[in-house]
Amino acid sequence: MKTTRQGIELIKASEGLRLKPYLDAVGKLTIGYGHLIKQGERFKSLTRDEAEQLFARDLAAHETVVDHLVTIELNDNQFSALVDFTFNLGAERLAGSTLLQKVNAGDFGGASCEFAKWVYGTVNGKKKKLPGLITRREAERRMFIQAVDDDEAAEVIEPTDQALELATSSPAPVAVSPEPTSNPGLIAQNSEATGLVAGAVSTPQSPAMQVLADNVNMSKVQSLASGGTFAAVLAWLRDHPVLIVVVLAVGVLAFLAVRYEKILLNLVEAKIKADPNKHNIEFVRKA
Repeated sequence: MKTTRQGIELIKASEGLRLKPYLDAVGKLTIGYGHLIKQGERFKSLTRDEAEQLFARDLAAHETVVDHLVTIELNDNQFSALVDFTFNLGAERLAGSTLLQKVNAGDFGGASCEFAKWVYGTVNGKKKKLPGLITRREAERRMFIQAVDDDEAAEVIEPTDQALELATSSPAPVAVSPEPTSNPGLIAQNSEATGLVAGAVSTPQSPAMQVLADNVNMSKVQSLASGGTFAAVLAWLRDHPVLIVVVLAVGVLAFLAVRYEKILLNLVEAKIKADPNKHNIEFVRKA
């Protein structure tokens, strides 16, 4: 399936067009229509034509991801809404979401309520609603429930205000996690650190493989789509890097302590065996 013209306009309007690298709302280095600059990509600036080409490739890749994850037939507007969601948040979050589970179950009314949960970002270490995400999720919801023609109108289930209020009453899995920065010089620092120079993006693989490599590989997408527990564990680990470092450090220290104890015992044993009368100990090694 392909994203509708309305869907493309929503993505472009939400992302905006920037021809030079910049930091997005959560501190990620970005260029063009919301293209996240990845390791190995080198940009100083883009022409409009280059930005359109980059957008077309990103769009095709996210369309392929939605095609892969959704197991039932969608109309064009439902598909386009999910593509916009994935373009903004990534394949991994769609794969592990209740939104996808409800879509694949055919619960379109319930699925439409899920969009409103994905409006939280991490700002200065705290989760908070981001106005841009609120606006975008509502646009996606409206597109998702919009009938393509009169024959489909009866299939559209408009969620009640109470359902929408319930959906937004508590945070969903964090929509965006990197902390933003107020340092205006960070763009220049990042540009120097990553070696950004004039030129286009590195030669891609196929669009599908590009986005799956950017987010998660195919097997991981399949695993996440089959159950949200694994995705939740990954999200928790991603949000607690310090704890992971502490656990690893404790493990290393425990290993070193055991090794040190064995070395010390060997030294004591050798000393006793060398002069057992001095220590008045008869050393007997077990067979």
